[in-house]
Amino acid sequence: MRNKAIALLTIVCLSASALFAQSTIGAEVTTIEHDNSNGLYNSIVQVDSDTYLLAYQGLDGDGFIKTFTISADGATVTQVQSLTHDNINGTYNSLVQVDSDTYLLAYTGQDNDGYLKTFTVAADGSTITQVASLEHETANGTYHSLVKVDSDTYVLAYAGYSNDGYIKTFTIPADGTTITEVKSLAHDYDGLYNSLVQVDTDTYVLAYSDAYSDGWLKTFTIPADGSTITQVATYEYDMYQSAHNSLVKIDSDTYAVTWYGYNSAATLATNSWGSYVKTFTIPADGSTITAVAVLKYYNSVYSYYPSWLDMGNGTFALAYAFQNNTGRIRTFYIPSDGSSITTMFDLSYDYSPTGRHNSLVKVDANTAALAHEGNSGDGFIKTFTIQTGLPFQTSVALASDNSTIAVTFNEAVYNTDGGSGALQASDFAFAISGGTATLSSATP
Repeated sequence: MRNKAIALLTIVCLSASALFAQSTIGAEVTTIEHDNSNGLYNSIVQVDSDTYLLAYQGLDGDGFIKTFTISADGATVTQVQSLTHDNINGTYNSLVQVDSDTYLLAYTGQDNDGYLKTFTVAADGSTITQVASLEHETANGTYHSLVKVDSDTYVLAYAGYSNDGYIKTFTIPADGTTITEVKSLAHDYDGLYNSLVQVDTDTYVLAYSDAYSDGWLKTFTIPADGSTITQVATYEYDMYQSAHNSLVKIDSDTYAVTWYGYNSAATLATNSWGSYVKTFTIPADGSTITAVAVLKYYNSVYSYYPSWLDMGNGTFALAYAFQNNTGRIRTFYIPSDGSSITTMFDLSYDYSPTGRHNSLVKVDANTAALAHEGNSGDGFIKTFTIQTGLPFQTSVALASDNSTIAVTFNEAVYNTDGGSGALQASDFAFAISGGTATLSSATP
């Protein structure tokens, strides 16, 4: 009979070429409090190599656009320019780049109506100029998710009148001087927590929550000119509850969604409340949606306000608010076929406790920036190093008689830098923390 564990046993690989990195999230590099009144509904995008544009709700609920410079290593974050573009409301922001100096913002403005605005932003962030504005929804416009279709066409998912789920297309020239609505489709009675991702040139996938709070994926075909919107396939990934959905593309036909729910449609043995990640395959034409794998990374604990970031090498960072709104970043390893989901590392970045309204952006290969609501609801930008590409342990299994431990890595590992030589017991060490147990030796 296997002995019960009363302490945490850690197995550390000492071989330099097979370093057990767990895709480490280094300590926070730097942080700035850019708004000491509010920092909600953040959406941040990259302008050029060291300049970033942030849309958010600030003082008095107003809509703000700000530019920042962030060094490649994340060591410095400097606010450059600020524009109050709406002095009544600025919630549910979704920001995308139109061309090298033009940006499009979908947001909720006066009377909770849906607005689109364009801005020109200098490459160094020194100027921000509003160009055009369109009130595209006069009844209600919330939970925006905006995606670029081609050089002058854009698709928007949002909750409209009575929270109905809508998809709309718009044409916008490179200079942002006009915004023209092209087509609209009401696809469901409710459409909350929208997260829209492009599948290929004319196919899109949407994660959302319906009128019964169920979690759905839907695919749509939309031609380059946005003239038609056709629903293609549907998949109900949680039949009971799906809140704070966020979708990320893994590769050309694989996608992952995170949500807080009950897992009624997932593939685990039992249903229970918790926070989940589930992968799917979707072909280029969007004709089918097939579930592949599911991971419950919190049991009976919610993770709200999620934001995904693809760090490369199969590593995906997720920023979210944990349970009491403590801000956290967790990394996952997801192979290109979505066949498995492995938690790698977890870091608490804000204990205020307010780590809400998260928006992640990649700065360089191993650096990420996060815009979030922090202490007292204020606006913050933090930078982190997220090391990727190193081998990591996907599982550790103890034999029933306690005689051996099987350690499995995500890829082939060796005990020399030349990519040869099997790992030996001497390449590992035992460590222990917590409990009252002791190790007789640190050598396996």
